Amino acid sequence: KPKANTQATLTMSLYKVVESGMNLFGPKVLGVVAKWYGASMSNELNRMGLRAEDVLIEDSAMKEALELADSDIAQGRYRRLLRASDLSFKGKEYQDYQDIKKL
Repeated sequence: KPKANTQATLTMSLYKVVESGMNLFGPKVLGVVAKWYGASMSNELNRMGLRAEDVLIEDSAMKEALELADSDIAQGRYRRLLRASDLSFKGKEYQDYQDIKKL
């Protein structure tokens, strides 16, 4: 039993150290990671000609929003998704067709 108690105390101590470190450095680290992730995601989406809202999971709220949106918005999203899947299948990128006005 003393061994389990020592392990619990060690775990709590470690938790407190991590918690205090996250409170001290967490927002800075999280900000750096968030900027890096945002830039990385933006680059990947641009490679296929997509927008961030195009890759959101389609749940009931998303379906309702698409139904309420203008038909141009829904159609554009649908076409971008089709284009991205076609480009992915062909192993191409959106920039490969930069000289073509409309894809």
